[in-house]
Amino acid sequence: MERQKGVAGCSREFSLESAVQEAEELGTLLSCSFGPGGRAALVQQPTGQLTVTRCGWAVLKAVYEDIQEPPNPIRRILLECAGKIENCLGDGVKCFIFMLSALLKHVQQLKGSRSRLITEFSRLQMSVAQLTFLEYGTAAVADHCCKITSTFFHTRFPVSVSLSLEQVFHKWLSRYLTRDCDVISTLHHLYKNFAVLCVHQQLGSRSVCDCHVVAGFLVSRPAFNLCNPGPHVINVLLFGDDSDGALDVIDVECEVNSFLNEVSDDVPTLLLTSHILSDLMLFSLRRKKVVVLHGVPQAEAEYVSSLLQRNVPIEVKSAIEGTLECTWLGLLEVNHLVLCGPTETLSREYASSCLGAIRLLLMTAKHRTLVKAGGWFERTLNFKLISKLEPIYQRQSVFSVTSRAELLIRHQQYRNLKEEGDNIEKLSSEISLLSCCDSEKELVSVAQALLCTDRDVVLAIAGSLLAVPHKLDKSPWCGHRQAFESLAFKAQIIQHVISAAVQILRIGSMVNISKASKTFPNQ
Repeated sequence: MERQKGVAGCSREFSLESAVQEAEELGTLLSCSFGPGGRAALVQQPTGQLTVTRCGWAVLKAVYEDIQEPPNPIRRILLECAGKIENCLGDGVKCFIFMLSALLKHVQQLKGSRSRLITEFSRLQMSVAQLTFLEYGTAAVADHCCKITSTFFHTRFPVSVSLSLEQVFHKWLSRYLTRDCDVISTLHHLYKNFAVLCVHQQLGSRSVCDCHVVAGFLVSRPAFNLCNPGPHVINVLLFGDDSDGALDVIDVECEVNSFLNEVSDDVPTLLLTSHILSDLMLFSLRRKKVVVLHGVPQAEAEYVSSLLQRNVPIEVKSAIEGTLECTWLGLLEVNHLVLCGPTETLSREYASSCLGAIRLLLMTAKHRTLVKAGGWFERTLNFKLISKLEPIYQRQSVFSVTSRAELLIRHQQYRNLKEEGDNIEKLSSEISLLSCCDSEKELVSVAQALLCTDRDVVLAIAGSLLAVPHKLDKSPWCGHRQAFESLAFKAQIIQHVISAAVQILRIGSMVNISKASKTFPNQ
């Protein structure tokens, strides 16, 4: 009996109305930090740590301490979908929440069978997923990445901070994205090893303007016995993951003794290991005039080992980055990104944003079609969808309406269509500005993928598209700068919005079936 009460309580909790309320709650939470005119949010995590950020996913993680398993099933679905967008796209969580909230509102007003809506939305989801976009040549990738990441940083930080961050990030990125490189593989390499290739630190007397790029690799440990900087043969002792304590001091000493037997006195040698050596081992190595780097993080040791060539001398010298004593290794084709901030929280936010920019580029770098930011894509796509439908005022006669409330709704829908029609000249002129990028052709393909036999469903999607530009109406986009977004990135957000709506509708339909079976039990 108690279990049945719990199921009934969950059924009452999961409804389309409650889904709209949850989406609106999340949208209200994120709206203050949306767009270039948004404000940074100061939120306190469950651990007591303060976070200053404008990243939508970071705000959600900080506010909802039970983000992995929230008690509310609808909130769980919304947060899981937002997490997938952050992991797949690197950005777009706020746009996703705004569009999904608007779409659920429109669906709530639609009449008819929920199974029909689920079928139509599922078909549209598959249609958008099958879209293909034009790809860039390797020579144009650097300019393409700069435009996308510039817009990305301007939505995360004030203008002065974003300009400094994008400048140092583009400088660091351009050293890897050469003309002959494999762009996707290079970006995967940077994303996988970002924690190793980036140093972020708190420097109270220095600002973000002091961020810079260092050619070579910085090991986050000082070297012992480094009396004469210069070429050294580097040997790395890797013992694997010793998290279970399988290795002891004797094992390490055996490896070091074996290494000492092979050391040549002719060439200066440096030993790099992730283990902390005993004083006896350090003394033995000093007698052999071996430079020691011990206690190096496992990830750094493995990365250095993967780039070394056997018995090839490499430049080694001591270095100081802010308050951090480290060792510089002259590894070819390696560049270190050094991010500085007045506080640890801000420097960590700078590093998190740079990692998000790489994740965004991984999804969009190979697609060459760019569209203007600031709601241009959503407004234009909305117009194209509406223009492909017959006006509601012609499709259904107002004389067939039997209630005053329904008549008012029809008139409001007609006024909305008329307002969109009044923007034809403006939208056409904006489309012509990007005709060289084939944006017109790509937009038509997206609009065609969103069309289905049910006009009400298409109108609901078209209405949800306007949620983003309405949030940006009072926010000038990056001042005099031209901001761009990838069209493939925007299409991916639409796909996630439709997918989340289908998931909510399906679970809601199952809940309704469960309620009906309890109301009318089999005799």
